[in-house]
Amino acid sequence: MNPNEDLCKQLETLNQNIVELTQAIKHLIQLEESKKQKKVQKPQSSPLTESDILELKTKFDQYFEKWQTGNEHDVRNQLEAMPVEELKRFADANNLTVNSKQSKEKVLRAIVTRFREKKMLLTQA
Repeated sequence: MNPNEDLCKQLETLNQNIVELTQAIKHLIQLEESKKQKKVQKPQSSPLTESDILELKTKFDQYFEKWQTGNEHDVRNQLEAMPVEELKRFADANNLTVNSKQSKEKVLRAIVTRFREKKMLLTQA
C-alpha cells in the first residue's frame, strides 16, 4: 500500500466521522426543540376585577363563618378542592401575599392562618 492510498483511507475515515458527528448534533438539536415545544406555557390569569374581588371576599366571609361554627374540616376540604390558580386568586383578593410559584399547600396554609388570626381577634374583642 502506497502512502497516497493510506492517506486516502484516513481521509475517508475522517470524513465518515464528521458525517456521523453532524448527524448526532442535528439529532440533539431536534430533541432540544421538541422539549421546548412540549413545555406549554401556562396562560396568565387575568387580573382581578372589582367584581371578582368583591365576590371572592364574600366567599372568604362565608368560609370564615363556617370555620367559626366548627366546620373547619369542611372548609378546608372545599378549599382543597379548588384549582390552585383559583385558590391563589382567592388568597390575593383577600390581601394574602401569594406568588405564582407557591404550592397549593402553602396557599392553603396562608388562608387557614388568616382564618385563625381573624378568629383570635374576634374572640379578644
